[in-house]
Amino acid sequence: MADLKLKTIQKSCLKGIKKSFFEYKKWSNEGLWRAHEYLLTINIAKILWKANGRKYITIEDRIIETLKDAKVKKSKRTDDKVDRLNGFADIIVWSKKNAKPKCIIEVKHRVKGFNDLKDDIDRISDILKQKSTIKFGISTFFIENDLLKSTKSTKNNVEKKIEKIYKKVQEHISESNLQTELHYQEILTEPLDERRENSSFSVVIIIKKKI
Repeated sequence: MADLKLKTIQKSCLKGIKKSFFEYKKWSNEGLWRAHEYLLTINIAKILWKANGRKYITIEDRIIETLKDAKVKKSKRTDDKVDRLNGFADIIVWSKKNAKPKCIIEVKHRVKGFNDLKDDIDRISDILKQKSTIKFGISTFFIENDLLKSTKSTKNNVEKKIEKIYKKVQEHISESNLQTELHYQEILTEPLDERRENSSFSVVIIIKKKI
């Protein structure tokens, strides 16, 4: 059996957030934005583990130590980069074939715009610029419409917001030798009253080294 594929990882992230949405709704009758972010991380990790493909999965790993395992060569880094790389990654997917890290996943909920993802995007980009076995990273998140605003076309509005965030990600890393992909999935669009709907989505932004 081959190692876990990028497409499978991407789909697992979307499924993990969707599972978290309905799970927390059942538990508390509250929206996912009220849950702890760790719930999303755990559900994504569980679905990754069940997915077809060989892998190891770790949670909340220190990035510096992970990069050492990925055989990163020392390079000059700014203080900002040192701070970002001194942090922790939400999920690391490892190749079972060589026992080396291959993908970093950063998880977010309560996302309203690009600024909520900027630190994760910078961290993933910094990691991918290093010479290592990590070839791609994923920023995955939950997003829904602003319930304080009355609108009838919430699904369309949320999709536009996702596209806007993705465009800002592309602009933000445009000078780096990286490429991106966007994938998203509607979780639920439900009427709240005569004027309002609530529309929720799971989103994956893939950042990877150019081949």
